[in-house]
This record gives sequence, C-alpha cells and structure tokens, in this order.
Amino acid sequence: MEKKLKHIFLSLLILVIALPISAQSEQISQSLLLKLPQNDKPFIDKAKLRFSCKDYIVASVQEEDLESLKENYEILDKAPVSLEQRYYMFRVKSVDELTQLKKIAQILDNSNGNVLIKLNENAQIGQVPVKSKFKLLPEFIPWPRKIRKSFGFMAPRSVYGAISHSTITAILASLSTAEVSGYIQALQNIGTRYSFSPKCNDARDYLVANFSSFGLEVTTFPFKNVSESSTTNYNVIATLPGKLHPEKIFVICAHYDSISEDPLNSAPGADDNGSGVTAVLMAAKYLKQYDFAYTIKFICFSGEEQGMVGSFAYVKSLYQADTQILGALNVDMIAYAKPGVKYDLNVTENESSQQLGEYLDFVDKDYVQHPLAVTTNNDAWWSDHAAFWEYGYPALELSEAYDWDSPDFNPYYHSTRETLDKLDLVFTLKNIKVAVATLAELADVYTTELVTTNPAGWNTIISKGNLYDIEWVNADNQQVSLYYAETFDGEKHLIANVDGTLKKYQWDTTNVIPGKYWIFMQAQSGYSWSSGQVTIFSNDFERLMIYPNPCVDQATISGLAENTRMKIFNVAGEMVLERVFTNQFSWSWYLVNGNYDKLGCGVYTCLFQSSTGKKAARKFAIIR
Repeated sequence: MEKKLKHIFLSLLILVIALPISAQSEQISQSLLLKLPQNDKPFIDKAKLRFSCKDYIVASVQEEDLESLKENYEILDKAPVSLEQRYYMFRVKSVDELTQLKKIAQILDNSNGNVLIKLNENAQIGQVPVKSKFKLLPEFIPWPRKIRKSFGFMAPRSVYGAISHSTITAILASLSTAEVSGYIQALQNIGTRYSFSPKCNDARDYLVANFSSFGLEVTTFPFKNVSESSTTNYNVIATLPGKLHPEKIFVICAHYDSISEDPLNSAPGADDNGSGVTAVLMAAKYLKQYDFAYTIKFICFSGEEQGMVGSFAYVKSLYQADTQILGALNVDMIAYAKPGVKYDLNVTENESSQQLGEYLDFVDKDYVQHPLAVTTNNDAWWSDHAAFWEYGYPALELSEAYDWDSPDFNPYYHSTRETLDKLDLVFTLKNIKVAVATLAELADVYTTELVTTNPAGWNTIISKGNLYDIEWVNADNQQVSLYYAETFDGEKHLIANVDGTLKKYQWDTTNVIPGKYWIFMQAQSGYSWSSGQVTIFSNDFERLMIYPNPCVDQATISGLAENTRMKIFNVAGEMVLERVFTNQFSWSWYLVNGNYDKLGCGVYTCLFQSSTGKKAARKFAIIR
C-alpha cells in the first residue's frame, strides 16, 4: 500500500512539474498579427504580409522571429500557430454597423476607414451586416519587393489595322439589350446564388453549360470557403487559347454569387452581379468566333460576398505557377443608372494599372464613346480586382458607381428587390461594349499580317543608351520600316529600313530623348502596322513637366526618372503628398492628397529626387 501511494505521489509530482513546461512551450509557439508603418525598407523574410494600404501594413510573424524585426510595430493579436484565425478587413458605413460587428467579432484595429476584425469563435461571416464591404485577409500576399514587374499589354493595332478594327466593330454590332436581359433574367431565375446555398452550384452548372455551348475549354476551380469550412465553392474558368502567345493571358472576370437580407431563400442579384456575369458570358460567346494572338480567360468567381475568397484562392494559384497575366478587367455591377445622375462607366485603377486604364479610355473613344469616370486608388480593395493587384498583376474594376456613397450607387444593393426591372439595359449594353472592345483589342485579333513579337504584350523598360532588340514575324521577304512615336497616332520618327527576313533589328537609343514610346512597323505592301511600347529612362529630369498647368480636375506628371521620390507642398510649406515611382515615366493624378481628399485651389511646389541624387522642382496651380 505504501509503495502504491509513493508511486501515485511521484506521478502527480511529474505532472505538476510538466505543466509549466507545457504552458511555456505553447506560449513560445505563438503567431502574432502586427501593424507596421508603410515604408520602402525591406522586411524580414519570415513575416507574412496579409494586408497593405497607403499608411500601414498588417503582417503575421511567429513570436520567436519578432526580435529580428527592426520596425516600430503594434501587436494586434496573438494565437497558437496551429490555430487558423479568420481576420477580415471591413469598410463600415455607419456607427450602427460597427455596433453590430462588435456583437460577433473582436475589433483589432480601426483606422483610415479600415476596420480589422477577428470573428468570435462561434460566429459566422453570414451574421455580419448584409450591406457591408469586406475581405478575408489572405494567408499571405507577396511583399512589394517580391512582386514581379508588370507584364503590361500590347498597343491597339486597330489604329492602323483595318481588319481588326472592322472585326471588333462587327462584334459590338452583334450585342443587344435583348441578350443582356435574357442572361440577367436566367441568373435571377435561379432564385439565389448565395455561396452557402445548394443553388450556388446550380449557377455554376448554368455557367459551365453556357461556356461549353460556345465551344470553349471549361474547368472549375474548387476552393474551401473558409468562412464556413464545410463549404466547397467553385470558380468557373473558360479558356480561349492564343495563336501567337498562348502563355500570355488576358482576363475578363465577374463574381456570380449573390447575397441579400434573406440569402438562403431569395438573392436575385440582378445587378450584383448578374450584370457582370452577363458581360463575361457575352464576351465569351462573341470572341470565341475569332482567333486571337493572346490567350483569353473568361472567369466567374464565387465567394466574393464572403470576402473575395474565390478570386484570392485562384489568383494565388496563378502567382505560384508564375502565370503571365497581362491584364484583367473585373466587371462588378454595371446595370443601374439613377435618373438625373451622370451616365458613365466608373473605372477604378491602382498606380500599376494606369497604363491599362489609359488603354481602355483609348478603346472606348475609338469604338463606343461612352463617358468614363476614372479613379486611381491603390487602396480600393473591395472587389475581385484586388486579388490581381496584390499578386502583382494589372487590373481594372468596371462598375456603375465608384463607391456606395456615390449618387449613382444602386439603392437596392444586397436586397431581395435587386431585380431586372430596376436596371437600365441601354446603359448596361454600353458598359459591356467598352469591356468587350477593350478585351478584343488587348488580346489582338490574330492575322497573318506583319506583327511585332518584341515589344508585344508588355511595356519594356530600358535605360537610355542601351541597344534594344525589335523583333517581328510575317514579313514575307519584304523590306520593313521601323518607327517610334510618343502616342498611338502621333508623329512617327524613322528608326531604320530593314530587310524583313532578318526578323530583328538592334535599335541604338543613345540619341533618343527619354520617354514612353510606341514602336511601329510598316511593310512595303501597304499599311500593315503593329505596335508595342518601350519606356526609355535616364537618371535626370530633362523632360520633366506637369500639365495642364494650371489644372482643374486632373494633371499628368511626365518625365520621371527610373526611381523617383516626389514630395508636394502647399504655400504654407505643408507636405500634402509623397510618392515613390519605380519604373514609371508618367503618372496621372486626380489632384488628391495622401488621404484621397481633393486639394484646394492654390499654388503648389513639387520636389523630385532620383536614385542617383539628381533633384528638380516644379510649381503648378490648381483652379476649380
């Protein structure tokens, strides 16, 4: 008996001794969620970037790696490494919405319009206010220094090639409001496309059937909707392979899931986002009838209403496979037009996508002449284009209204009353035509005419004085004349006349003024043009200008050096904006400060400094 008691005592003693060791071990194995200042310094490799905006970043790091972080930081949350936390970034419209959020989540941070939350253990994302805009923080996004250079895109051949222009004009003439109405009605008739309803898979099957009927390759991309781990949702992807550059891809996308105040029973989602899906379906149907130089992917995402989980899962897979996405058009709500409010298509871009935005504007003027309202905002993360931005791909969001506070925003948004009868089909058709024409021009109707293979499909960046290889195909043993120009239709300067069979010419840029140029070729047989873009940088500011000056709504800053830091000051000497430009020759600016507030009338001073220390200053005036 004594021996048995002694054994029990020893066992208890070992257990008591072991408890602090176990607790200490778990304490060491912690994952910390940090808030850090946004700057240009390199970050520790072991930290996982989760969210980035103009003022700060949010990252995860294991506690044992914290001491290697030299930045000022704030710990927002900590949890065992093995526990997967659901963090969401919200844009909250009212105090009431914030109060509702607090009932189901812990508020970790609330700054600059972004509210970071962690759902309570037994809460579901379906309990959040139905009209909220939010995103799930991905497990990681690439650090800025790890994002690849933009692949860019090709210049429009339609300016010079009558064949492709007439083809696209014919495609647009085939589109009709009757077809727009038919697709939206069919999606509405499903009843609900809520991600956690079985009917969401009915919508998936509807899309698969339609894409297949067009003769396209169709796949589905399953992903766990982590907002409810038991649910698997599907993205639907249809592919039209390119004839000349099949590895280079353009995307048109929209989310097909819907939501309302009664989502399991009724979420018609005619505008959000039956209208966007209709644009994708019509683009697929009519562009499939032609061959294109580049591959086109027609994508319908699910899980957008749960924080864009479908698009982030898919684009992450593209990034990991090093897929070359040249540009993406995300179409989200393009069918509601409020009487008396400006009739326009809103285009949202980030700084890395401005060239794509300029391209869409050019195509619109050429084919549709539909008014555009363009906003440049790196922090506009509230739709599926954000996934492309965060993995380093250029993308645009096309919508009827820039934001929910806009006067043209759909008042029936996320409700059971968001139905086809509330929509303006003429307005919808114009928006679809802009998207389809831009996609067709980008992907380039394939012909056997003379075309460039370099530059083509990207914006090449070189330093002044370098030799640059211009390459082409389909010269048919003719002489080829090479030119460069500053704009699509600007004055062309001869580079050289070359034997077309050489298929390559080395351009010496020593005497070329730094700038952004289009490269053109002309065959002897006629005006068979093709073009791509090259930016020639130097470390000085010999072409630096701000125009127009004075400016009213927008200004362009052009002639930037390869790596330029810019600071803008008002007459009181207060800095209103600071930006760093990497491989960006010109920048379109909508006269807003660092908080995206419009600047007032007055005179401003702009200071520039290149990576080599060269400095320049310019003054400009804003008038309203």
